[in-house]
Amino acid sequence: QAVFGIVQGGVDRSLRQVSARAIAELPFDGIAIGGLSVGESKAAMASALDAVAEALGDDPRPRYLMGVGSPEDFFMAIEHGVDLFDCVLPTRLARHGQLWTSAGRLRLANAAVQDDPRPVDPECRCQTCRDYSRAYLAHLFRAGELLVHRLTSVHNLTYTLDLMRAIRQALTDGGYEALRDRVTGQFAAPDDDPHSTSNEPIQDAAQD
Repeated sequence: QAVFGIVQGGVDRSLRQVSARAIAELPFDGIAIGGLSVGESKAAMASALDAVAEALGDDPRPRYLMGVGSPEDFFMAIEHGVDLFDCVLPTRLARHGQLWTSAGRLRLANAAVQDDPRPVDPECRCQTCRDYSRAYLAHLFRAGELLVHRLTSVHNLTYTLDLMRAIRQALTDGGYEALRDRVTGQFAAPDDDPHSTSNEPIQDAAQD
């Protein structure tokens, strides 16, 4: 097992740099970045990551951003030198009926999904997309059937892992910018549903 030291400092650039330099002086296997994705703005997160990257310089150890797991944030973090992630977001959003797809977000609570015979994402290889329709998942969600938590979690985790594979490949073959622009554009757009009433993220981290 690898042992990582954790850089803290909130969104204060100077504190982040002091913490990063102190952690870098210790014989850890890798360097973790904590205390982000806790309600600060995206700009503040990017500034904190930039401060850490500047302080660490060319330190070769892997960098792990704790608690960040949205498709948009992956790209921002990677561009600030981050290598590893972990987060409850894919499964938490799944339990609340929000799915990530190659067309952006899909919400099972939206009216148009209730009679939609298509899979969640025709481009996805997961069991949920192979065997179940959007309408069936929406029915399970409305009925409070616990099976929906499993099926939607399987999909969101598959999407996340496939996206990370695509990012690694794109970094190798030179297609990173095109992939970033496509994915961030998809998630900046409204839900894949003309009857959507909200595009706000789930705000229940404290309950999970």
